[in-house]
Amino acid sequence: NFLILDSDGALHFLDPADDWGTRGTLDNVVGSVSASPAPQPAIAISQADEIAYVADPDGQSVAIIDLDSRTLLRRINLGFVPAGFTWLGLAEHEHEHEHEH
Repeated sequence: NFLILDSDGALHFLDPADDWGTRGTLDNVVGSVSASPAPQPAIAISQADEIAYVADPDGQSVAIIDLDSRTLLRRINLGFVPAGFTWLGLAEHEHEHEHEH
């Protein structure tokens, strides 16, 4: 997936492997994107799941998007304007533990 957030607050899903063809659009992901320098909406992608998180400064919230179905799973209301956005999660790996006795 390649994600583009347009000035109307819609999220566009493109497929780089298919000559950048569109996979769909999800409207009203964030409020209108203002021309002011900051804060602006931001996108973070989970490496553990097919999930995108979109920070919405205008709506003081975070939208959680399912990348497979291209749907809004839920919205987290923050009660403050997010000024930055970073995904710190790690992909899950299986670990084998050997115990010596």
